[in-house]
Amino acid sequence: EIAKKDYTLVRYPAMDEIKSAADGGEVYYIFRDGLIYLTAGDKLFVTDDIAGVFSLENEKYTYDCKAQYLYALKNSLPLPKVSFDLKLAAYLLSPTDSDYGFDSLTTKFGKAEYTLNFAAEFGDDESAFNDACKLFFLCKTLYSELEKADMLSLLSDIEIPLSETLSAMEFEGFELDRDGIQAFDRTLSAEIERLR
Repeated sequence: EIAKKDYTLVRYPAMDEIKSAADGGEVYYIFRDGLIYLTAGDKLFVTDDIAGVFSLENEKYTYDCKAQYLYALKNSLPLPKVSFDLKLAAYLLSPTDSDYGFDSLTTKFGKAEYTLNFAAEFGDDESAFNDACKLFFLCKTLYSELEKADMLSLLSDIEIPLSETLSAMEFEGFELDRDGIQAFDRTLSAEIERLR
């Protein structure tokens, strides 16, 4: 059982304030629309210091590291060193599911217990606040499930590094052998005609 959390919002803090709240421990964050929503201790931080968060030495628990790697590459930022990715963990536990969004994961793996000790302001992304708070609970739950299934190393040693590689491939692109593909097409077409 994971204890209920009460979060206080801190908008656009200095990185020292985030580091102090994290106190060398884990940080949980989502990256959405150019902002990071990060929980550490009993604080929910909203920051646009993406490079600062990606550079933190703390263990990082997040959602969709592949999108973060791609963003970092496109913007010449340091790649975050991710310890746990909720979206990848959910995929490993339920590879045939079609939806790995926060609402689906909360329905499937349990309700997160938290209180937001602040009022949202005009323009706030309230779903991002809530998803950032759910992240802690969902990561703890799915970490435990992966541990029971003996799949933690699959996540940390294969899936997370693979996401980094796929992001680099998407960013850099790769060369195609156009002539080879066309030759293969002709070979397949001829074989299909022969089999008819």
